[in-house]
Amino acid sequence: VEDAIVRVLGFDLVINLALGLALGKTLSLPKDHPQHTTPYWQQSIYTAAVIEGLTRAMPRAQRPEAGLTYLAGLLHNFGYLLLAHVFPPHFSLICRHLEVNPHLCHSYVEQHLLGISREQIGSWLMRYWDMPDELATALRFQHDPGYDGAYAEYPNLVCLSVRLLRSRGIGSGPDEDIPDALLERVGLTRDKANDVVSKVLEAEVLLRELASQFSQA
Repeated sequence: VEDAIVRVLGFDLVINLALGLALGKTLSLPKDHPQHTTPYWQQSIYTAAVIEGLTRAMPRAQRPEAGLTYLAGLLHNFGYLLLAHVFPPHFSLICRHLEVNPHLCHSYVEQHLLGISREQIGSWLMRYWDMPDELATALRFQHDPGYDGAYAEYPNLVCLSVRLLRSRGIGSGPDEDIPDALLERVGLTRDKANDVVSKVLEAEVLLRELASQFSQA
C-alpha cells in the first residue's frame, strides 16, 4: 500500500482523499433526493477524477496544487449535504422543485426557496473550518465560468469538470456550454479537455465501485 501511494497516487492526493471522505462522513446522505440525479458520492468521485486529469494536462507553469484541486472536486457538492442537514423541512420541497424544473440550475431554486444556495453555505463552512481559501473559493464560484478573481484556477477547474460530465449524462441540471475563455484560463484546448473526461469514463466500473464503497463507509 505504501509503495502504491508513493509511486502512483502521491501523498498529497491520498491525504486529500482521506480528508474529503472524512468531511463527507460528518453528514449523512439525505434519504430524499431529486429523481434522475447522479448519487452524491458517484458525482463527487467522477468530478475529482476529471479534475485530477485536467490538472495534470495543464501547462506546468499554470498548474495549481493537485491535491487541492482533487479535494475541490471531491467536495464540490458538499453544500447539498448541508442543505439537507440544516433545512430538513425545506429539503424535500427543493427536491420536488428541481424535478419539475430540470432546465434550471439548482442555485436558482435554492435561492428562491431559501435565500441561499448550496455553493454559498458550503463555502461558508469551509471558511469556518479554516480550510484553505482555494477550497472555499472553488465551492463558492464553481458555477461561474467567467470568474477570474483570486484562486480562479480552482473554481474554473470545478466548473469545467462539472460541465464536461453533464455533457456525458453525469450530474444534474441543464447541459451548459463551455466558453472558450474558460478553457483559455486553465490552458487547455477543448479537444484535450474532452480527451481527459473520456479517459476517466473508461474506468467507469472502478469509479462506480469506489463510489459505492464511500456510500457504505
